[in-house]
Amino acid sequence: MLVGERMSHPVITVTPDLPVMDALALMRRERIRRMPVVQDGKLVGIVSAKDLLNATPSSATLLSVWEVNYLSARSRSKR
Repeated sequence: MLVGERMSHPVITVTPDLPVMDALALMRRERIRRMPVVQDGKLVGIVSAKDLLNATPSSATLLSVWEVNYLSARSRSKR
């Protein structure tokens, strides 16, 4: 068996500046668990659904769902 026989076609990629919630929505819509992260045509990483879920806020918050989505969409990871 070859890797190409197991991978999805076409390959769905994201950029590093895509908000976490948008990436999660894309994964759910496409029914995938991992995506390559590409910048300027080069692979810079791989992100998994678990990585993204760990980066989302806890359900134990006093913020409304709209506030959580707004804040998480504006969040950027620090390097």
